[in-house]
Amino acid sequence: MIAHIYLIKALTNLHAGSGDSGYGAVDKMIQLDPATRHPTIFGQSLKGALREYFSGQDGHSDNGENFVVPVFGSPVKRDKGKDPEQGLFTFLSADLLAVPVPDIDPASPKAFYLQGSNGQLGRFIDKAKALQCKADKETLKQKLGCDSWDDGKFKAATQDIPVLARNYLNNGISENLWYEQYLPHQSVFGAIIFSSSGGHWDTFDEHVDGKVIQLGANATVGYGYCQFEKIAKP
Repeated sequence: MIAHIYLIKALTNLHAGSGDSGYGAVDKMIQLDPATRHPTIFGQSLKGALREYFSGQDGHSDNGENFVVPVFGSPVKRDKGKDPEQGLFTFLSADLLAVPVPDIDPASPKAFYLQGSNGQLGRFIDKAKALQCKADKETLKQKLGCDSWDDGKFKAATQDIPVLARNYLNNGISENLWYEQYLPHQSVFGAIIFSSSGGHWDTFDEHVDGKVIQLGANATVGYGYCQFEKIAKP
């Protein structure tokens, strides 16, 4: 098995939608880990965004024959009579590892501080090691650059998710007002991507490491632009 760790830093606000409504209070909620209730990016959302990104790359579209289909699998809408092909790569849900918290201290020069969690990071590292991926705690902490590593403060920050009111106007008249959650920019996720095959990794890393890729909804209003950084591989 070959597994890579990527850190995903949100450069703009991010809405990876769950499709759920908050019982009338929030119309569009973000994805949450079912065990911890921390914000997450489901594997299928990450895979779909990366597939779309690669499908638009020069030299890698080709109807997916030379890269997209082998890595991501056959598209849902494929040619009739063609057997479906399973992708070689597996995309796990991306775990939230750091979240920005506004610094309300008037004497502080910082606009925000980055909040991490030792418990959350430890669970992520345990998962990476189970998949035979090198994951050094100190290296990840250094890369994340959090100002605080307090589990309680991290939990509180993940429960105080911002909500934005959006509106559709027709000749100045409101026709559709809705509320949606979003994660603030500077949030950082850890993602594990693995494969049982050694093929295609060089191309994948070349086009992902250090690149800005759009994830989630609302791309036309600037949401979801994230920078990927490869941290570890076997």
